[in-house]
Amino acid sequence: MKNILLLEDLPEIRAWLRKLVLQVFPGSSISESSRVHDAIELVSAVKFDLALIDLGLPDGSGVDVVTKLRDIQPDAQSVVVTIHDDDEHLFVGGDDQILRASSSPSNCSASARVNRR
Repeated sequence: MKNILLLEDLPEIRAWLRKLVLQVFPGSSISESSRVHDAIELVSAVKFDLALIDLGLPDGSGVDVVTKLRDIQPDAQSVVVTIHDDDEHLFVGGDDQILRASSSPSNCSASARVNRR
């Protein structure tokens, strides 16, 4: 992995995800955003290998970013990060999902899991 987009509005969760990404993909370049609008601009300007995308954001839905990424960068992998475990939130077009148990990073590290479609 070289270029990774991290879309998360909560700074603590974003920092936690950044730490995990760098553990799994050391040396990766991470572009961070807390807003849908900014993430869509990044997707239009930077080629990403992977995107970790929160769904519930202050200015809209992360689904819009998943859709844009799939449209213009079909080879990029999109992973939806959510605390919701219902089908409406999990299967929104991302390649994978990470279900976290809470919005607190101290609770997330032990409970995050990947749900493959």
